[in-house]
Amino acid sequence: MLQASLFAPPPPTVAASGPVLSLRPYQHEALDAIRAAYAEGVRRPLVVLPTGAGKTVVFAHLIRDLPGRALVLAHRDELIGQAADKLRQVDPTAIVGRVQAGWDEWRAPVVVASVQSLAQAARLSRYRPGHFSTIVVDEAHHCTARTYRTILNHLGALEPGTNVLTVGVTATPDRGDGVGLGHVFEPIVYERGLPEMIAEGYLVPLRGIRVKIDADFGTLRVRAGEVSETDAARLLMAHDAPGLVAAAYRRHAAGQRAIVFTPTVQVAEACAAALAVKVALMLPVKPELAAGLNGIAKQLLSEALAA
Repeated sequence: MLQASLFAPPPPTVAASGPVLSLRPYQHEALDAIRAAYAEGVRRPLVVLPTGAGKTVVFAHLIRDLPGRALVLAHRDELIGQAADKLRQVDPTAIVGRVQAGWDEWRAPVVVASVQSLAQAARLSRYRPGHFSTIVVDEAHHCTARTYRTILNHLGALEPGTNVLTVGVTATPDRGDGVGLGHVFEPIVYERGLPEMIAEGYLVPLRGIRVKIDADFGTLRVRAGEVSETDAARLLMAHDAPGLVAAAYRRHAAGQRAIVFTPTVQVAEACAAALAVKVALMLPVKPELAAGLNGIAKQLLSEALAA
C-alpha cells in the first residue's frame, strides 16, 4: 500500500546537458496541495491552472518525485510530445516511452499515452490493475469520455480504496455541456485564476476584442467536447472570417507584431492573403506553444458559444 512516504524527497539525479526546469512558487504550492490531500486520503485530486501557467512542469516534477511507474494520458499529439519533453527536462535520467499510433513503448517506467491508442483492448490489456502507481490526466475536463473511463477503470484508478494516485490537471474544470467531473475526480486541491496570475506577472495582460461574424456557431458538430475543426473552418470561410480578421487587425493593432491562430491550413492561408503577408511566413509552432494557443482559442470559442 502506498504510504505518506510516497512523497519523500527525490534521490539526486545526474546533471543534464540542458536546463532543468525549476518550479515557480505557485507550482510548489500545487505540489504541496497534492501531498496534503494525499495524506488526508484523497487519491484523485484535481489541479486547476490557466493556460500558460506550466501544468506540465508541475506533473513532471510530481512524477520525478514519486516511486513506481507513471502514466500520463493526453488526447492530442502536441500534448503528448510536450509531456515527454518536459518529463525528460525535469528528470534527465527518466526513461519515457510513448504509446501513440506507431509508437508502442509500453514497457517504459514512465509512459505518455494517447487516450485513443491506449483505450484499444489489445494495448490496454497488457497492463494489470495497479501497474501504474501514478496516473496524470492532462486536460482532465475530457475525462467524462468513455475512453478515459475505460482506461482508468482497467488500471484500478476508480476502485474504492485504490492505491493509485490519479491527478487531473486542467485550465477549464467547468465543461460547456454542464457534465461534472466529480464522478472521476475528488476535490479541486489547488486552483489559480487567470486574473491573479496576470496581476502577479506570470501571464501577459489581455485585452479582448470580439470580432463579430454573422454565423451560427451552434451548428458546429462537437465530438468528445471538441468542436469539429473542419466544420469551424467551413463556417469561417463561408462568412469571410479572414477578411474580418484583417480589418480588425488594421483597426486595432496596425503595425504591431501579430499571430493568427486558425483551425486549418486553408483558413491560415486565407488570413495570410487578406493580411497581404507572404505564406512563407507561416511556420509550424513548437508543441508547447501550439498547445497553449489551442487551449486559449477553444476557451474563447466556448465563451462565444455560451454568449
